[in-house]
Amino acid sequence: MTRSEFAVYKLNEEGLNKACELADRFSELTDYIDQIAWEPRCKALAITHLESACFFAKKAMAMDGANQVLGEDKGYYVQTDEKSELKDNGTL
Repeated sequence: MTRSEFAVYKLNEEGLNKACELADRFSELTDYIDQIAWEPRCKALAITHLESACFFAKKAMAMDGANQVLGEDKGYYVQTDEKSELKDNGTL
């Protein structure tokens, strides 16, 4: 069974727009680092940590119910023994 830490969130239009905005802003910072950083190892580490930060920023945004699909599909999906089921926020 899937733990709540690994649940999949279905985003509404606003959530999708926020996810794209986050991606754009992290991309801009990555482009800037590409312009000013020449040492390969440190540059690679900086970009790797930006990838992690972007992932967790998107996850934090997605966990907010205001950014999720409303109505019947509200909540997050978790894998049970044989099928996926929809849970309301905070029920795990």
